[in-house]
Amino acid sequence: MSPRGTPAGDTIGQRVRERRQHRGWSLRFVASRMDMSPSGLSMIERGQRSANNRYLLADLAVALECSVADLTGEPYLPADRQLEVAHARVNALRAALVEAAPDYPPDSDRTPAPMPKVESLYALAEARADDYDLAVTTDVLTQVIPDLHAHALAGDRRAAELLVRAAFNSVSVFRTLGYPGDALFAAERCRDAARFLDDPVAIAVADSYRAMASVRGVSHRVGRTIAERAADGLTPHLDQPGALEVLSILHLTAAYAAHGQRRTEDAAGHLAEAERITARTGDGRAWGYFTGPSDVQVWRIGLEVDAGNPGRAVEIARETPVGQLPTFRQMYVHLDLARALSGMRGKERDAVRQLLAAERVAPQFARSNPLARETARAIAERARTAAVGTELRGFCERSGVAL
Repeated sequence: MSPRGTPAGDTIGQRVRERRQHRGWSLRFVASRMDMSPSGLSMIERGQRSANNRYLLADLAVALECSVADLTGEPYLPADRQLEVAHARVNALRAALVEAAPDYPPDSDRTPAPMPKVESLYALAEARADDYDLAVTTDVLTQVIPDLHAHALAGDRRAAELLVRAAFNSVSVFRTLGYPGDALFAAERCRDAARFLDDPVAIAVADSYRAMASVRGVSHRVGRTIAERAADGLTPHLDQPGALEVLSILHLTAAYAAHGQRRTEDAAGHLAEAERITARTGDGRAWGYFTGPSDVQVWRIGLEVDAGNPGRAVEIARETPVGQLPTFRQMYVHLDLARALSGMRGKERDAVRQLLAAERVAPQFARSNPLARETARAIAERARTAAVGTELRGFCERSGVAL
């Protein structure tokens, strides 16, 4: 399946209006379904109010009875050669995951590479995934997943562990390229591999991926339910390696989902628990995750932006050692700061700088991310100075965003 692309000038606001009119619904009716004023919804449709907020997009999708991807227009036509390569390999990655079922025998015509070679190749995929090099990551995952599957079925536990992580990286690839349904499928395949291991920490890792994919692709309620149940199931096993780190991620995911449900007290409780856990673990890596106090700060920045508190997000970012974070976490901070600053009067130039910083750190991600694209469009709508306009124009051209 190739990307369906987005017609020139087709924005989130225009898609909202088209979806509403197709259903024959009035502004007032749709606004009443999402606790918004008709004038506010009208501003979104006319592009005068940015739709670069994840909670807002989720509310719009529920009110219009569609998916978030229907409103963002994903997947987009590739904005550059590397993204084009990544999209071209999506079907091969999908096929590799389909065949990696725990009860499906490996291809008898294929001799898997020796595990040392597979591990070395997978290490490349994980390193490139951290930098959001989607073209290389997609290619390597397509190669290693069949071999990991074959070795896992032959009883190699290390292969099964890497298959869990390979499925997670597939979740990230599909989600970033704009294939939410495939991201959910990859998350389920991740859980299949974890069950094969019969390891409670691995199962919790898989459930954390399922929860995150559900928060972004299904609903906050479903994502929160998965995260909370997984946290309960992991609690008796906190003496095992990586368990505390994974538990912190589950609480952060539940906090984000609870905020999306307007359950602010529940969200605060989960955040406090994540902070308590990471104070014990410190910053580090577990099961491919970056976890610790610094990561809690990164999550809080994004949460405050989506909760409508851009000033607080900027304050938290000032206290966060952004330069010491892994590349993929730096990218999220820059993007979230761009979203925060774009909604603050007189901060358009700073917002553009953050947008360009996100692109510099992870170009393929920034150019294919709907929030980055919508932020650029919204800033351009209000930009007045030639300097800001020139910088924005370059980003938009590289991202395929029509001005």
